[in-house]
Amino acid sequence: MTFESRSAKLKHWCWINDALLPEDRAQVSLFDRGYLYGDGLFETLRAYGGKVFRLERHFARLKDSALEIGLSLSLDLQQLERMVTELLHANDMSDAYLRLTVSRGIGVGPLPSVSVTPTTSLFLRPLNLPSPMEYENGWKGLLVESSLSAGAQLSRLKSLNYLDKVLAKMKAQEAGAQEAVLTNSRGEIAEATTCNLFILKGRRLLTPALSAGLLAGITREAIIELAPGLFLEAEETALRPDDIFTSDECFLTNSIVEIMPLTELDGKWIGNGRRGPLSATCQRAYRELVKRELNG
Repeated sequence: MTFESRSAKLKHWCWINDALLPEDRAQVSLFDRGYLYGDGLFETLRAYGGKVFRLERHFARLKDSALEIGLSLSLDLQQLERMVTELLHANDMSDAYLRLTVSRGIGVGPLPSVSVTPTTSLFLRPLNLPSPMEYENGWKGLLVESSLSAGAQLSRLKSLNYLDKVLAKMKAQEAGAQEAVLTNSRGEIAEATTCNLFILKGRRLLTPALSAGLLAGITREAIIELAPGLFLEAEETALRPDDIFTSDECFLTNSIVEIMPLTELDGKWIGNGRRGPLSATCQRAYRELVKRELNG
């Protein structure tokens, strides 16, 4: 059966290792270390018009993280590009959320075998984005103390050990907020559960330093690059909750949502409780950057 006829008959295809399969036939072993121990990594990708924004940066982060934990990747950037293209084609999508997961592979016991083969999967879903009203009015946040340790190795990795953030997100939802803002063991702001955080004070664009124990997002990186062109002075520094409350504006960033204003935290307004002009400018500048790089 040809690729075209398979994709015409069935939707919701995914990759498991080197096989493109219908999702209802996709299986991962009960003894996979990702399932047993959270021993693996993942990347969240967004496709625009059939192309993933900064796929090479996502892959570079994955590669660096894999090297740090001694996980041998079984794919390269060119293979990943092909997987993304064929998966979008098979599912007849051009704009999508994609999730790439790499576990260490099959093996029982804390110590992995040196010969274990990684398990790689890639699936997608239609984009389920916030409403235009949310992008204009912003999100509410809840401060949550987390287990993040300043400078900890695992905090810098997009690993499958995600329970602390799942629980924080649940607390935020119970409080009527869309996102939890996490503090580390020193009481500093680290990140949100699925986003990085920026605050604006005058023309200074401040974001927590990597030493706070956060994951360095691809969108975070892009915003820091854009700052000089927006006449903003970007700075990575230690931030505490009071810095958010005394800021002019605050926003969150990730690859799917892009830039979301944070206008309320723990029931208190940030700034005037509305999306600020610089947040709106950053939203537009980021979307223009995406268009330039993908259409260039």
